[in-house]
Amino acid sequence: LEDEVDWEADDVEEVAANVTLSPHKEVDAKNDQPTRTLDVDITSEDATWLLEARGKRVKKLEKLLSAAVEVRAEGHVKLVFHSSADQGSYSWAKPCLAVLCAMRTGRDVDADIVPDSRVVSAPFSVVRIPASISKETVKGKGGTRLLNLCESLDVIGAFVSGGQQLSASHKLSTSQNVADSRQPLLEIGMKVECRYGADWFKATILEVADDLVRVRWSCDSSEESVIKPHVRIILKEESRILLCGALRGRMGAELSLYSLVEFKAPGQMASPLEHSAQTADAGWSVVELNLESWAMGKLIGKGGALKRRMASICGSTLEYLGKSAHIVGSNEERARTAALLEVLQTSASRYIKAVPGPLESLCTEVSIPKSALTTLWGSRQDTMQQLENETDTLVFIVMAAPTRSASPKNVRFHKGMVVEGKCHGKWLEATVIDVANCGGDDDDTDGRVLRLKWIGDGQEAEVSVHCVRQQLHDGNGNDVSKTEELEAVGQVAILG
Repeated sequence: LEDEVDWEADDVEEVAANVTLSPHKEVDAKNDQPTRTLDVDITSEDATWLLEARGKRVKKLEKLLSAAVEVRAEGHVKLVFHSSADQGSYSWAKPCLAVLCAMRTGRDVDADIVPDSRVVSAPFSVVRIPASISKETVKGKGGTRLLNLCESLDVIGAFVSGGQQLSASHKLSTSQNVADSRQPLLEIGMKVECRYGADWFKATILEVADDLVRVRWSCDSSEESVIKPHVRIILKEESRILLCGALRGRMGAELSLYSLVEFKAPGQMASPLEHSAQTADAGWSVVELNLESWAMGKLIGKGGALKRRMASICGSTLEYLGKSAHIVGSNEERARTAALLEVLQTSASRYIKAVPGPLESLCTEVSIPKSALTTLWGSRQDTMQQLENETDTLVFIVMAAPTRSASPKNVRFHKGMVVEGKCHGKWLEATVIDVANCGGDDDDTDGRVLRLKWIGDGQEAEVSVHCVRQQLHDGNGNDVSKTEELEAVGQVAILG
């Protein structure tokens, strides 16, 4: 907040309706300390709305102000502040109540209620919306879009009307002319103000030269060339949204508003500010994405469903601004989201080598035979997507390496050992009669030749070591299928 507004409860005029301060103090019986009270009159329609849904909005106000709030249907609100409440909460009460009531219909609140930015503990943030974006675009019909956004993040918010603009985007003074390289470049068709004598008049740029600008005056449509120092750009004023609530919720609401504006008018929203007040429970991270624009659907999903599910699973607020992912949440939530983004960008058809560390606490792994994976995955992953939609989870295949018998080169065969030897393409049980080393260091045979006695017919044969393997058994010592190798097993990782 940039306004230098001194906010004292006793100096504030009417906010929602006729506001009166209680002339007395009450006593907190539990702590035997005096508490302040505040009486506010609002409309009966606002009162009825506050009491809806078992008073969830009243409870939100109580949590925000650390006060007991009593709302009567006729429109009277009484706030009793706890002795442990922040000293500023008494001053914040009427702004918060005004913003909360304004959310009902999407109406604006007056700029005079903006709290003093010097009160660092005040639970307020201001989001600036470019003039090219109408308020109705952000509010939605009857204010429902802004209402739903705020309620989903447990904050309250409304547009602020009137008063001094918080943004530096105001009309340039005489000293802030186009000679200042920090200002936008002059372009044909741009609306400007030009100096004529001691006054400034509106005009439209027709031509731009090195030192002169040819303009058409708006007052009489005549044309004239003006030196550049006598031209200043008319910068459009911005709208402002005042958000009230916990830092975590305000960050999430800011990010969602930035995303909405970026979608409607790419590049017109200023870059999100870095929050110096970040904590372990509330922070803002930016992750650069490695996908091309055409491939962003891999991280968004149909109608944004995948992005919403990722945020829900990780407990964060996630939006894409340009080629960056902006994440709001606790340290752990942001780490999870960043890890999930990396997995989705680098995995092919949801096959991964391992579950990243930050996601392990959210993951359940189930072993599935390789032969069943094709059936489970379905055509174009339709079966798996249906499962994800029904359970609000994300599923990955963590492929395990095939389980093979130990490499013959690493096995110490000895006389009397029961093994399996390959004969005419089949693996048959046999007993080792003798082990001979014929020299050589071939990778497969390492020079060893085993004399085996086939258990089936008692005949003997000399077999190269690469055609001999240990006997395969399950965990209970029972024989398993004598196949070339054990069937590969896939681990299905379920995140949710």
